[in-house]
Amino acid sequence: MGWGTRITLFYGSFVAFMLFMVVMAVQQDFDLVADNYYEQEIAYQDRIDQMNNANSDYQK
Repeated sequence: MGWGTRITLFYGSFVAFMLFMVVMAVQQDFDLVADNYYEQEIAYQDRIDQMNNANSDYQK
C-alpha cells in the first residue's frame, strides 16, 4: 500500500467521521431550552433581587 493510498484512506475516514459527528449533533434534543426563557429569567432574577434586598435589610 503506497503513501497516496494511505492519505486517501485517512482523508476519507476523516470526512466520514466528521459527517457522522454532524448527523449526531443535528439529532440532539434541546429539552432544557424553554420557549419563553427570557420571561422565566426575568422572573427568576426578580426573586433573586427580592432575596438580596431582604438580606441587606436584615443586616442593617
